[in-house]
Amino acid sequence: MAAGDGAGTTATAVVTAVPGRRPRPITKEAPIAFRPRPGTRARLEKRAGERSLSVVVELAVDAYLGRKVVDVNPSLRAALAAELAVIADQLASIEHQEVGVGRNQNQIAKYLHTYREVPVNLADELRETARIHADVLAELAAIRASLDRLIAERAVA
Repeated sequence: MAAGDGAGTTATAVVTAVPGRRPRPITKEAPIAFRPRPGTRARLEKRAGERSLSVVVELAVDAYLGRKVVDVNPSLRAALAAELAVIADQLASIEHQEVGVGRNQNQIAKYLHTYREVPVNLADELRETARIHADVLAELAAIRASLDRLIAERAVA
């Protein structure tokens, strides 16, 4: 990061002491600023509803980083339960396939390291792995399309 952009800077404050407790420092990170593309602010404000934009952006960042996002509208979750269950089943299938691919790759590596020779059927194994990965990519594209449809339907409603 460029010097002077606030990277690595923090502000520290001390909370007022409560009798019988030691005060603890509160550390806040410097804010992150960005200029959204045209139309992004309007879409964020629509999605935010009554909430502030910073809450919506914070939830989006947490989701991107893989943190648990707890601010979910229960009625929306209930309305989407059936559609999301299908997507969850598809993701479980993908996970099962990828675990098998990983196990297969480990077995091939172990064979190569142990015997120091290429197995006769290595080309077939690699073709099968490539086919499984192509299937996984197709399933992920279908899941993305399903999610895009759900979002479009809910945005209109």
